[in-house]
Amino acid sequence: MCRDQVSSDYFNDYMLTHFGAPAFSAGGANWWKVNESIFNSPVEYVFVGVGVDFIGATFKDSPEKLIGNVKAAMGIEYKAEGSERWVATSYGVLITYHDRTTPSKMYCFGYPHTPY
Repeated sequence: MCRDQVSSDYFNDYMLTHFGAPAFSAGGANWWKVNESIFNSPVEYVFVGVGVDFIGATFKDSPEKLIGNVKAAMGIEYKAEGSERWVATSYGVLITYHDRTTPSKMYCFGYPHTPY
C-alpha cells in the first residue's frame, strides 16, 4: 500500500473506478467504505488526499497486530514512538491508534513529505 511515490490523483481515480463515489469527504480526503483486507488485516475505510499526496486506511486490528501482519507480508520494521504511534524505519508511513471500533489508522505520505 505505501510506496515512495504516492499520487492522490492516481489513487482517487483508482478508487472511483473500482469502488464508485466516496462515502464522504473529510479532513482533506475522500473516504471509501470497503470490505477488503490489506496485509491480512480487515479494512473499514480507505482514504485518499484531495490536492495533497497521502493515502491511508482504517483497520479493525490493533496497531500491534497490524504491524505484525505488515512485517510478515512485507518485511518492514516499525518502532514505537510513544504509546499510540508506530513509524517505519523508512520515511512515509505512520500507524496510529484510532478508536475502539477501528483500532488502527495507517497513513502513507508522498516523498518528500511533511509528517502529520
